[in-house]
Amino acid sequence: MKIWLDDQLDDPELKARHVPKGWIGAKSSEEFKAIVTEAKEKGDKIEALELDNDLGGDDEGFRLLEWLKEF
Repeated sequence: MKIWLDDQLDDPELKARHVPKGWIGAKSSEEFKAIVTEAKEKGDKIEALELDNDLGGDDEGFRLLEWLKEF
């Protein structure tokens, strides 16, 4: 599993922010955490992460690295 995190995911005006083929997209850290939690429960391997640092407001991709460390 590969997870792509970006708050502007699939914005029609920003083609570079479209989820690549073979990746699962998340628009917020909460959505990202839900995907990771479900993957862990199912025993799915996470192969790669693409984290947008600035997700708007106080939400930052960097904080997810700290969360993952403790997860």
